[in-house]
Amino acid sequence: MHKQIVLAKRPKGKLLASDFELETVPLPTLSDGEVLVRNSYLSMDAGFRYWMNEGSGNNILPAMTLGEPVQGVVLGQVEASRNPRFQPGQKLMARLAWQEYSVLTPDNDAVYPVPGGWPCADKLFLGVLGETGMSAYIGTEDIGKLQPGQTALISAAAGAVGIVAGQISKIRGAKVIGIAGNDKKAQKLISEFGFDAVINYKTCGDLTTAIAEVCPDGIDFYFDNIGGDMLKSAIDNLAQGARIALCGAISGYDQTQAQPGPSNLFNLITKQATMTGLMTHFDAQRYNQIRSQLFNWLDSNQLKNAETLYQGIESAPAAFSAIFHGSNFGKSIVEI
Repeated sequence: MHKQIVLAKRPKGKLLASDFELETVPLPTLSDGEVLVRNSYLSMDAGFRYWMNEGSGNNILPAMTLGEPVQGVVLGQVEASRNPRFQPGQKLMARLAWQEYSVLTPDNDAVYPVPGGWPCADKLFLGVLGETGMSAYIGTEDIGKLQPGQTALISAAAGAVGIVAGQISKIRGAKVIGIAGNDKKAQKLISEFGFDAVINYKTCGDLTTAIAEVCPDGIDFYFDNIGGDMLKSAIDNLAQGARIALCGAISGYDQTQAQPGPSNLFNLITKQATMTGLMTHFDAQRYNQIRSQLFNWLDSNQLKNAETLYQGIESAPAAFSAIFHGSNFGKSIVEI
């Protein structure tokens, strides 16, 4: 027997821990080509909230099914295999589910070996040395193209990706401004992670004005994890030739109706600005190269890891919902 978390109901509005249920079920039996994975860690990634909505399936994932295990990225070890590509004891990361044991099927195209020979904890490959770090690096380096003295604005700056993107921007010599939801997070970002200033969007009044006050010469690079009105406020403050990296849209994940886009997109024309989406798995061939750079920055203390670790699969619903209620800091991981 093993435990799993299933989607009990479609979240309405802000996601709640009660939208999920814990079940104890028999261990699955394997068919030819399948692999049984004993999961060690679950990665809490806000983007998976989108696929909890009815009819949300797309080319990345199908919509999650009620009563079925919640989909997510896991790190685990092969327990048993009927696939010659995988051997017992092998460690891997894959898009599987919130379960103590998961079945990896032959058609799963989101499977990556846990890199060997790195002097660090495995769980870092779900965070700063994994998709989280890849998102921050690709968005900041490939899209941001920051030059010393330019201004970077990072939304969800205390979140998993934002806190890494802000630090990379600082490494590149930028003035780094974060946006976060409380003063405690803001102070920590400044004192421990090198941000120059942080705007508390809940207490600053008009966000467009608050950004203009901190960024009087405009924003050269905006790392967007939020979308919605926050994106609009950033576009109102762009410098000439600005770049925007679209990494997430957490403001819209809990909406049942499609939300209108920013009404000020003409600013992209007048500012000769670019706005580019990013999905890291399209750059999987670069992961080792990017990971080496991120590790070197960690090793030299130019980059700091920020992580919240939860214990036990039972904590997964609370860990995931915390992201949407602003009570997380850095990368959220569940250790099983």
